[in-house]
Amino acid sequence: MPLSLDLFEKYTFTNSNFDEIATLVTTASEDVFTPVQLDNLEVPRAMPSSINLVPLTDIDNASLEVAVPCRELIQEIEEEYGLICTVAAYYPSGGFIGWHTNENVEMYNAICTYSHEGNSFFEYKNNSDNVIRVDDTPGWTVKITRWSRSEPVDHRAVSDDHRITFTFSHKDSEPINEFVTEYLGIT
Repeated sequence: MPLSLDLFEKYTFTNSNFDEIATLVTTASEDVFTPVQLDNLEVPRAMPSSINLVPLTDIDNASLEVAVPCRELIQEIEEEYGLICTVAAYYPSGGFIGWHTNENVEMYNAICTYSHEGNSFFEYKNNSDNVIRVDDTPGWTVKITRWSRSEPVDHRAVSDDHRITFTFSHKDSEPINEFVTEYLGIT
């Protein structure tokens, strides 16, 4: 695996395109968002059984004023780096995505997360089934992950704050590396 960055480590970044989205989302009135709230779903382990979040690109859940700039950012990154955006979500205070593995996707990921005040977190279980908590810090961070059937990783996210996540994915690690080092400026 040629990743030069550690899996699951959190790296801080600043990017004007991402900053514009964070300002847009965190200053919008609550009525422009309609959270998707699902609980106790009968789903495979790969999928979360409960969520409380806003899909940022869906105009049924986020206003056009929010959805269009999010779609434009995603399209720019997907075209430039050949990535797929697998998550574009806003977690309002009390928002979350429950435990799941994503083992059905077999991909490397750059999970770009914004926390307004740092009152949110990402948790995952390591090989010994210990829960590792990665607290968010204010601003943007990125974590590199790999989901696979052969090494499933249970994980979840919880927010008591404004939290935004964009996850960009690819079957190979190199496009993820290029995105993180070139676009986000992480070395």
